[in-house]
Amino acid sequence: MTHDFTEDDDSHLPLSVDEMSDLKGQIRILEEKNTSYMQSTMELEEVKQTGFVELMSDELMSERELIEKEKETERELMSEREPCVALMC
Repeated sequence: MTHDFTEDDDSHLPLSVDEMSDLKGQIRILEEKNTSYMQSTMELEEVKQTGFVELMSDELMSERELIEKEKETERELMSEREPCVALMC
């Protein structure tokens, strides 16, 4: 494939110093945005992980409370049944 250059087509010319400077500035801005984005992403991941740990901790506490309530209910039932067992109800 060949490219026929016209008088108005300056795509074959090297970039000027100003154009290179503009491109470098754009790259710097994009790098700063990327750094900011990555920091935000890492912070959100940390919050997400912390929230997950807290959620799991809360669920474990709820589970433990439920188990304790079940044990207490069993103890109450057993204590109510013991006199009956002694009397052979």
